[in-house]
Amino acid sequence: MSNENQSSRRALVMCLADPSGNPRPRRVIEWLSNSAFHVSVFSFEIKGNLTVAQSFVIQKPSRSILLRLTRLSLRLFSQIIPSFYIQNSINEFLFNLKNPDELMREKFELIVVENLEMLPLAIRLKNKNKSKVLFDAREFYPKQFENNLIFRLVLSKFITKLCKNFLPLCDQVITVSPGLAKAYIKIFNIHTSVIRSVPTYISLPANPVNSNIIKMVHHGVANRNRKLENMIEMFKFLDQRFTLDFYLSGGDESYKNSLINIAKKYSSIRFMNPVSFSEICPMLNTYDIGLFLFEPTTFNLKHCLPNKLFEFIQARLMVAIGPSPDMAELVREYQCGIISESFNPQSMASLLNKLKPEEIMHFKNKSDKAAQVLCFEEESKELKKIINSLLEKTQLL
Repeated sequence: MSNENQSSRRALVMCLADPSGNPRPRRVIEWLSNSAFHVSVFSFEIKGNLTVAQSFVIQKPSRSILLRLTRLSLRLFSQIIPSFYIQNSINEFLFNLKNPDELMREKFELIVVENLEMLPLAIRLKNKNKSKVLFDAREFYPKQFENNLIFRLVLSKFITKLCKNFLPLCDQVITVSPGLAKAYIKIFNIHTSVIRSVPTYISLPANPVNSNIIKMVHHGVANRNRKLENMIEMFKFLDQRFTLDFYLSGGDESYKNSLINIAKKYSSIRFMNPVSFSEICPMLNTYDIGLFLFEPTTFNLKHCLPNKLFEFIQARLMVAIGPSPDMAELVREYQCGIISESFNPQSMASLLNKLKPEEIMHFKNKSDKAAQVLCFEEESKELKKIINSLLEKTQLL
């Protein structure tokens, strides 16, 4: 597709987040803009540094206790109504997604959807304008919050209905890992393309390793189902060379406080202030090992290929992970780190204790080579093929 043809192309990216602080939609928006698309966004208010041609703002749902109880009551009420149409209307009301007039007047050739709850609206726009819809299935949605009782009892059936009714209406579905791709084809007979959540390439050195202090790092959201305390418990078994810094953003504040309390007995563990999106890889580059030890407490955690794994590699760190199948396959392919036999903290500590500085440096150098490939510049080539293929047949009304 030439730039001439693209100059009049109009794309809409839909997400229930501020895309400036959400890596995956942000990269899609930037790529489309750099590919000469006129990009509109239907999302929460953009508060960070992200330029779009047009923004349609979704009012973020309030998190007050009263309104959360009201939302739950409406969810419970929707479950006793057999009409899927009414269930979805309640869902769109709760997310402030009822046909916004300004948005419905617009015409888009391409609609990229980042949240399942937005698909019905996207399909209405598709039918109105003969648009092409690309759905980014970042999770296996029927099991997105499977550790949450309310989700299992109240929401999972509705989410499954959304998948069954609307995934087949999408022109293309992408996901983040082979494990999730297999689930979509097994449960819904939906073929997906894997577009990994890799960062843009950044030129950074693989820094030398200090034999006396080996600096480990973990960054991400403080969610209880991730059992971050396991990485703290490792320090019962680690030798004194190792330190660990946590950069935790968002999530459960009470859980984060409990982690801080657990870690008080270890002077080699610190909790640092989160950094901005653009500063993540340069910050990580000051460390030696990117640590990721998440028990597979949910299906999505078991099959995750998270941003942070690729950010560790892009920052030229050795990675240390548990035996999560999709991550382990990638680490073995690029030989850029170690994989513990189990998710037990002692199992990981045992492997770490055996490491020599030159071995850590070897893994960091392997990450340096992998960083040339595991970057958005390379990954976006597949995204470009997908979008080109979709739009070759599109005629905007």
